[in-house]
Amino acid sequence: VADEVHNCGTEKAMNTITNTFTGTLCKLGLSATPERFYDKPGTKRIFDFFGGIVYQLCLKTAQKQRKKSGEEMILSQYFYEVSFAPLTDDEEDSIEYWTRKIGTNMNNEEENSDDAFEREQAGLSSAAEKACIQRSKVCKKAVNKMEELRKILKKEDKNITQCLIYCAEVKQSDQAEEIFKQEGINDYVKYNYTIKGKEASLRLFKQSHARYIISVDGLNEGVDIQDCNTLILLSSSTNPREFIQRRGRVIRNPPGGKPAVKIFDISALPKRYNEGYEGLIKGRLLQIWEFIDASRSHQEQTKIETIRNNYNISINDLQTEIEKWCKD
Repeated sequence: VADEVHNCGTEKAMNTITNTFTGTLCKLGLSATPERFYDKPGTKRIFDFFGGIVYQLCLKTAQKQRKKSGEEMILSQYFYEVSFAPLTDDEEDSIEYWTRKIGTNMNNEEENSDDAFEREQAGLSSAAEKACIQRSKVCKKAVNKMEELRKILKKEDKNITQCLIYCAEVKQSDQAEEIFKQEGINDYVKYNYTIKGKEASLRLFKQSHARYIISVDGLNEGVDIQDCNTLILLSSSTNPREFIQRRGRVIRNPPGGKPAVKIFDISALPKRYNEGYEGLIKGRLLQIWEFIDASRSHQEQTKIETIRNNYNISINDLQTEIEKWCKD
């Protein structure tokens, strides 16, 4: 049995697995995100060894299920709020630069696709893939996200008992910490690979000695923090492994259950129109739409209406795509 089977898709990991377990009669891979983002060869390795998907549990279905008869639900309901931080002129220029790089390095098969989102999810050339990653990082690390964080803290701090904040990098977590200091909020800890005592930070948070934990990557999976009631996504991503695993940290129900949690998603997308941005825009809107679809906050759909219309992305386009992700 391979838990978090998406981690088995590297060539080295799969060589170890196949050398050790070749001939094993029964093999089971478990994952919320079995397909590896921008890695078709890695995904193929996983499916070739473990076989196809035999069972899926949709998030909305799981939200209706109880652990046992008469007990609390497996997952809590959640409210979702998305906000958009404007990119700076330099960030807009950087988006344009990396978009040109993507277009220059697309291979012929990808260029022949009619759908920009599908092209970017296809097997990109190495150079185009790197350009996509760099373009995505510009949006993830947008400097104006800090002011959106400040607005959330001003509005919600009095209601927060445990809040997990995801950042794109250590520099962004340092910027978030500065906002906390400016707002006079001191009961927080940081969790990232540069901190020697990061396990102590997690322990303080889990024991409610700190209300906030500012994290970089390390709490994506395998960490049990069921009492957490608020999630702030500074590092919004189109990578399903990131946004599905991160949402999972906060919607798990502890014994006895908990009220509906709150998820704040701070995003940044280019305002300058460019048809070359369609893949970037649709990928991000799909993730936002999926978050909204499983939430109690369907009114948030209106916040992306202008962006949808600018790129001729219909509600049906988004709904059809996310329903492919969820087949019970």
